[in-house]
Amino acid sequence: MRAVSRVRHPNKRRCLMLCIDKEKSGFECKKPIKEIRSHEKIFNKKGQYIRTIEETYYEAVYVKEVVK
Repeated sequence: MRAVSRVRHPNKRRCLMLCIDKEKSGFECKKPIKEIRSHEKIFNKKGQYIRTIEETYYEAVYVKEVVK
């Protein structure tokens, strides 16, 4: 069985520090740090467009083998 953990933070340096902590606790990096941009469109109840929210964060994926 495997434990999967995603490290996310808007600051790249802070994301790197969180990744170092994950590696110290026995996790192995499967996907390196990558910049993710997400968009979300906001509509009112009538279906009319109001605005778009853009979010940028950094993400890395870690896996740890769990022994039962």
